[in-house]
Amino acid sequence: MNRHFLICDCGDYEHQVVFSFPDDDREMFCAPHLTTWKNPLRRLWVAIRYVLGYRSQFGAWDELVMTEQGVRELRAFLDKFLGENPEPCHWHYDDDDDYWETSCGQAFYLTSSTPAENGMLFCCYCGARMGC
Repeated sequence: MNRHFLICDCGDYEHQVVFSFPDDDREMFCAPHLTTWKNPLRRLWVAIRYVLGYRSQFGAWDELVMTEQGVRELRAFLDKFLGENPEPCHWHYDDDDDYWETSCGQAFYLTSSTPAENGMLFCCYCGARMGC
């Protein structure tokens, strides 16, 4: 499993997000570790309860699993944030079946006009910039 850590600019190792990429799966596991407990005894108490099987209804860690689609959407967001220009997702109109075919392998139906005329800037499937 590959892991990448993002640590807060404040330099505190308790403020980090861990991205894990399993070798055999096309999902990304994201675990933000943003603990606010300054008392080491409180942390120890939470750890002991966790080991003994206690599960808070709110959870001890905030975690999420991102599918490949979610990763693509995150990438498109980050590329836009950073001002980078990734490969666009090209949409082609199929006159015979009246739908838009995407270069990411999906199909989309619009009731009127084109994606650009409908204000669509990003592919709703892969998150990349749209190219029609």
